[in-house]
Amino acid sequence: MRSKHIKYKQKFTKSLDKLSDDIISSDKYITNLSSKHLTHTQKNILSKGLTFVPTTRLNRTKLAESIDKFERSNRIKYYFRNEPPHEPHPFRQKSTWQPPRASANIEAYLKRIKQEIITIPTYKVIPNLTREERIALKDLASDNSLIIKKADKGSGIVVEDTHNYIKDGLDHLSDTQIYKKIDNDPTLPLTDAINKYVTQMYSKGIIDDITKEYLAFKDQNTPRTQQLYFLKKIHKNPIAVRPIVSGCGGPTEKISQFIDLQITTFCTSHKIPHKRQW
Repeated sequence: MRSKHIKYKQKFTKSLDKLSDDIISSDKYITNLSSKHLTHTQKNILSKGLTFVPTTRLNRTKLAESIDKFERSNRIKYYFRNEPPHEPHPFRQKSTWQPPRASANIEAYLKRIKQEIITIPTYKVIPNLTREERIALKDLASDNSLIIKKADKGSGIVVEDTHNYIKDGLDHLSDTQIYKKIDNDPTLPLTDAINKYVTQMYSKGIIDDITKEYLAFKDQNTPRTQQLYFLKKIHKNPIAVRPIVSGCGGPTEKISQFIDLQITTFCTSHKIPHKRQW
């Protein structure tokens, strides 16, 4: 009876030690600037990182799409099997062309692979979150009063009230020595200007047809307005904000890729002197 009690005590002590380690670990990476108290479970789920993905059931639709891509890739390789290898164009847009069927052996192989994958039994998914963690994740995701973002430095996560996040952002933008208020969205005029320069580069022979097709906007409504967001500099005292402009999908995204390629190509083909040698 005494030995059973000792084993239970050891197991309980081990559980407490693990819980204590989890609390210390989560407190190390989570900075709560909000007025809301975060539970241990909420801190624990946040400490897994913003790129953590909970396990989900097998998506048969996505599986079928992956099989189609695999079949298309093999048929393309067979179709161009006699072509000499070459580097793909850096700005070639994704093609939807469907190649003809390959040889009988390859088609038989693809059919066999497809049948084996489709007939794989669906096993019960082992969740990588507890029930309490799933509830905590759902509560955090649906709470519009909180902003959850990574910290400016390191791998920490910052939680703050939405109204304070907006206030700090507006305070930062109120510096008229750095920012200027404009009355209209410059996205469309900027798009027109980029299209103009792309056309000029094409007419002068600087870019080819594929690059022009990639860089030019056919529809002015295609690019989105660039988005501004802020990250907290929790390593500063007092805590400051770092503004970041997301150009993803914006008018300057593709032309920036083009310029980046030109600079990279130049730097790799020329020896750049060290700053001390200037």
